[in-house]
Amino acid sequence: MTTRTAKQAKQAVAESASALQGVIDSADEFLESLRDQQGEAVDRLRTRIAANVQSARRRLDNLDVPELAGDAFESTAGAVRRHPWRTLAIGAIAALTVSVVALRTSSH
Repeated sequence: MTTRTAKQAKQAVAESASALQGVIDSADEFLESLRDQQGEAVDRLRTRIAANVQSARRRLDNLDVPELAGDAFESTAGAVRRHPWRTLAIGAIAALTVSVVALRTSSH
């Protein structure tokens, strides 16, 4: 059970990284389409997009997806094992809070 859940978490993080790469690729294509455009506003937009793409690429390159997902899962599983009653109480409070918010928004 734990191994399967860890694998699912790793896969979800890997899919998120892949989606981020897709966003970066789309931004690159957008920058390419702006290449022939001129004007101060376009230049500012081009500069901001290029900086954001560069930052996203650095973060993606530094991201060790499987290790981060595994570490997060192991940390969470360990905390649940060490404090099962606290975990149950937190879950109950969270469920109650979501229910109250949902009821209030549906009544308006």
